[in-house]
Amino acid sequence: MSDLFDSTEQPVPPLRYDLNMIPVEHEKEKFVVIHDPMQYAVKEIALKADVAPLLELFDGRTNLSTLARRHLRGTGLTPDALLPFIKMLDENRLLESGYFRMMREQIEQDFEESEIREAVCAGNTYPESEEALRLVLDSGFTPNGDQADNREPFAVYAPHIDYRVGLGTYAKAFRKIRSQKPSRVVLIGTSHYSGSYGDIYDDKPFILSGKTFKTPLGEVHSDSEAILHLSADSHKTGATLQDRAHRIEHSLELHLLLLQYLWDHEFSIVPVLVGSLDEYTHLPVGHQGDQLKRFSRKIHELDDGNTLFMISGDQAHVGHKFGDPEPAKRLFSEVREFDDHYLQFACNGDFERMRRAIKDTGFRYKICGYPPLTLFLSAFPKLKGEQSGYDIWDEAERESGVSFGSVVYYRYGLWLTSSAYTASF
Repeated sequence: MSDLFDSTEQPVPPLRYDLNMIPVEHEKEKFVVIHDPMQYAVKEIALKADVAPLLELFDGRTNLSTLARRHLRGTGLTPDALLPFIKMLDENRLLESGYFRMMREQIEQDFEESEIREAVCAGNTYPESEEALRLVLDSGFTPNGDQADNREPFAVYAPHIDYRVGLGTYAKAFRKIRSQKPSRVVLIGTSHYSGSYGDIYDDKPFILSGKTFKTPLGEVHSDSEAILHLSADSHKTGATLQDRAHRIEHSLELHLLLLQYLWDHEFSIVPVLVGSLDEYTHLPVGHQGDQLKRFSRKIHELDDGNTLFMISGDQAHVGHKFGDPEPAKRLFSEVREFDDHYLQFACNGDFERMRRAIKDTGFRYKICGYPPLTLFLSAFPKLKGEQSGYDIWDEAERESGVSFGSVVYYRYGLWLTSSAYTASF
């Protein structure tokens, strides 16, 4: 702990820019909860609302003595009295300090060196105990009188929204694969955090992991042979095995857990996260478009007749939490209209019209499922699907909302043979 900030004369490190400040009220008293989406912090901390503005004074250039002289006269707060508070923030990895940077790198290195990818949503999005978790999932997957369907899905595009919000929409899609027994599942999901890693993922939109994924329902091994196949020629495909972005990512975990719940047979996984495809969206014939074409061909080659493809993504993210000036409720009507067209393009396997819809609206709706679904449909062009669910989460207390839907794809929609597809490259 010797590296912790401990000086009234050195500049106070600023609060980390990537933290979320969440106002809450408890027993009629107002607080601000400091939440770390990157999960470097030791714990969440709640500060009284009248204390929180003090954090804005920490600019990385001004020491405690100067802060007290300029801003805290008459408050009784001396530099020596403030120092334990600063040390507490630093110890909990909330300041952009040398200590934090050291701990952040250690956390990331430990993850990369580990063979296990631990569950990160347990105890939050879903219960930690297997018994409590199964009770929750049982409530969402109760028999609902669905008509028998003898078709076997080839792929499923489904949300990664919180189970507490969208379990019914999950169930409509996942019921379709309850009876299947594939030996391998290719999990393709949104990378929400790759942009937080600076240049590590620059020019590398496709992020692989060879770890064993662990949840309260057990462990599932990655298919090492398939991972090696996908990582070959990475300088051309934009793929990488540096898997830091998987550490706290929920998009694959929430799908994997449902597969473990529904199935009782062993299967392996191929975990693939997809980062931003902004360059491709604006210029499909450019460098990133070429990466997409090459990597999607490798994804296509994993179709061995006993592999299921799961694509994880939500739809629109609107409202104040997502940077819109309007509250989400004012946007729901246009969101539904956009999603209706977009999901129809997805059902038709028309990823080019999906791309144009995203570009033409200037990324207004922030469709986080767009990159993984684009990769999948690029690998299997003209695949046909059927929409199986749709809903919008109205997070009214934050004047925000997220829409989400699901599409089930069937093999009969594949009109190109593998050899014809390969020839197109």
